[in-house]
Amino acid sequence: MTKPRDLYEARGGNHTRWQSQKPRFLACKWLGHLHCTQIFLNIHSRLHMAHFTIRKVALAGLKAFEMARLTSVPHAGMRHLAFHNARRVNSTRFASSTPQPLPSAESQQRTTIPTAPPVFGVPELPLVDESSSFAKIKRKAEDLTDYDKALAAQMEERNFLVEKITTSYWKDAQDIHLHGGKMWEASTKLIKADKALYMPNFHGVDLNDRKVDTTNILRGKTTLMAFIFARFGEPHAASFTTPFRKEFETEKDIQLVEMNVQENALKAILLRAFVPSIRRNTPESRRPNYVLLYKNIERLRKPLGMYNQYLGYVFLVDTQCRIRWAAHGIATPQEVATMLAGTRALGAKAAGVGKGAKGNEMMFR
Repeated sequence: MTKPRDLYEARGGNHTRWQSQKPRFLACKWLGHLHCTQIFLNIHSRLHMAHFTIRKVALAGLKAFEMARLTSVPHAGMRHLAFHNARRVNSTRFASSTPQPLPSAESQQRTTIPTAPPVFGVPELPLVDESSSFAKIKRKAEDLTDYDKALAAQMEERNFLVEKITTSYWKDAQDIHLHGGKMWEASTKLIKADKALYMPNFHGVDLNDRKVDTTNILRGKTTLMAFIFARFGEPHAASFTTPFRKEFETEKDIQLVEMNVQENALKAILLRAFVPSIRRNTPESRRPNYVLLYKNIERLRKPLGMYNQYLGYVFLVDTQCRIRWAAHGIATPQEVATMLAGTRALGAKAAGVGKGAKGNEMMFR
């Protein structure tokens, strides 16, 4: 390889001039390297932007395909259907120019707030994964090589992305404005044991900085489990947990578990910074059952009926981790009475009190 000095002398320069021109020559050389690096970074950024654009267009096309598939009609009758709908809309629009009275608040609330889902939870029995990290990675690699499992996971991911794309970013705020913080009305009775589903296992950290699994905490005790996703939902959960603690604070087989969930990675950093403050404001007896969860549980919120991330939710769980009752939002007197009566019924049934459990059969639906 030709050295810079030999190249300079070959062009007619001498040793003395080389010593004076050496810094300038080397500076030009490194500037050339920097220019090449800048060109490479520019190409890399353009490729990255092209990849992002292609991905965005693909997601938009997938959204359009799904919407077209869901709303597709036979092509032969499409023109007739559009003409028929246009006539129906126009006839309805110009049928009467008399303004109609607005519905009352009671009728609007009665029609917009649906009833509670029949069951909450997942059908699988929650299990605590105590295997090592290497075993978990090996298991994931085996699942990727299994065609059926990989195809099922791919279809599940596709459906999740389609649902997420077709959902507005402001949907939760719009639902709060529409329903006033109540997405559904809590039931006045408990779910029967043979119909109830299970509470999933969540791996988090308690206020004593110990890693815990919620299944180990729930098993063997009647539990009121409260979920908080945002500051807006803290008064909602407190409206249930405060009367619960006053009523069952001395009971050994009845407990309260508080879940502070932060699904956003950036907000989770802020939550970690406020953990000492939360620890100081929480009594020592409640710290082992106060679980911090820095994980996105969006896929599990829908089976649990937690459709809105700004609200607070509570679940009444029996000794076998089955969800027997659920509520959310600001507690009403009827919901508080149902929660306390249901807790007494489950506690009596778990303790084996025959007459007490038999007398509370009206609590189960």
